Amino acid sequence: GIQLTPQRQGAGDAAAGATDKRRLYQAVAWAEQQYRECLLRSAEAEPARRYLEKRGITAASIDEFHLGFAPNQWDWLQRRALSAGFNVKTLEAIGLVVPSSEGRKPYDRFRGRVLFSIRDVQGRPVGVGGRVLPETGSTSPAKYINSPETPLFAKSSLLYGLDVARDAIRKTGQAIVMEGYTDCIVAHQHGFPNAVAVLGTALGARHVQILKRFAERIILVLDGDEAGQKRTNEVLELFVAENVDLRIVTLPDDLDPCDFLQARGAEPFRAALAEGAVDALEHAFRVMTRGIDMVRDVHAASGALERLLATVAKAPRLRPDTTRDDRFREEKILQRLAA
Repeated sequence: GIQLTPQRQGAGDAAAGATDKRRLYQAVAWAEQQYRECLLRSAEAEPARRYLEKRGITAASIDEFHLGFAPNQWDWLQRRALSAGFNVKTLEAIGLVVPSSEGRKPYDRFRGRVLFSIRDVQGRPVGVGGRVLPETGSTSPAKYINSPETPLFAKSSLLYGLDVARDAIRKTGQAIVMEGYTDCIVAHQHGFPNAVAVLGTALGARHVQILKRFAERIILVLDGDEAGQKRTNEVLELFVAENVDLRIVTLPDDLDPCDFLQARGAEPFRAALAEGAVDALEHAFRVMTRGIDMVRDVHAASGALERLLATVAKAPRLRPDTTRDDRFREEKILQRLAA
């Protein structure tokens, strides 16, 4: 188990403690607990509780996903850490405190934010994502921020909620990938326990490799047409390069999954996943040929084909792990484009 209140650490072992991984895990788990207790009990956290209620997030989800709140104070976490035996260097090493610079003292990175605990696939807390709440007096222009890269936290290798969703993904053979933390939580509440979310970044090759350990199919849910158009190339590259059954669902009316589920319910969402999911090649084809008369406008059709082929060609072709099946799959993709 993770010991949340370790022995007081002396100055002599401060440097070693800041880099010892076991101690870093302890520090993140301790911080997660401080933030959780603050959300549940502090008067300062009232705006956070109101925000979560407005988003339809239940008390059970707050508990299951270890949500928290950071007050809008520069040294709230640092002051609490002193009595728990964690020094500032350790808090800096886990990304929760910004180091001093140009005469400025170290300060808490997350202030005036609802916090979403980010855990690794084993369920260990490794970082946080924070959603700003202007009602707390925070003037930060960034709506969401995540922990920076640390020895424990690499956003390209982590998926929000995977520790909770892993068994359901394995059971269903499908992973539903969202773009937001609240999307993921509300999906679980509506009966989609195989939902996860990316950490403020695009779905990448490492994410796909991790999900392939549990799922045969990955369904990426995009918020509306504009997001679908912006992400077309990178999603198609992943589809070709990673040899994965990658499906795309674009929700109507530019709704994100959270709003869609709250407004329309689970069954229309289930129908969108079943009937609206197209593979990444079909999605790219639809986006790039939208508005083009494929029979009469030969020039425009050829241009769309060139763009599609340019994306397909970016995929690594002859890696050490490229199999005959990979080459056959690429041939089928080219046949589909030719048709």
